Amino acid sequence: MPRPMSADLKAAFASGLIRMVVFVEVNFLSGPVRVWSGVGDITWNGHTWSGLGSLGAISVIEDSSAIIANGVSLTCSGIDSNLLPDVLHDFQV
Repeated sequence: MPRPMSADLKAAFASGLIRMVVFVEVNFLSGPVRVWSGVGDITWNGHTWSGLGSLGAISVIEDSSAIIANGVSLTCSGIDSNLLPDVLHDFQV
């Protein structure tokens, strides 16, 4: 189902100068981790986001007109395996 777009967003798409990015915030017990799909740090919405570049991946996000929770998978590669127990212990659901 198409989503409505503002005139400014339509103009940005038409200009060919728009670059889509993904911002992800994951809340751990020790605090939030904020990453984005590019490279390097970027400040957006009052927070600094660390770039994952090609080390991060996100599954296809399904869109639906029904009110349902569709799952999504986030993948991060290149993490030191020695840190994995700490990350799993710090994760909150």
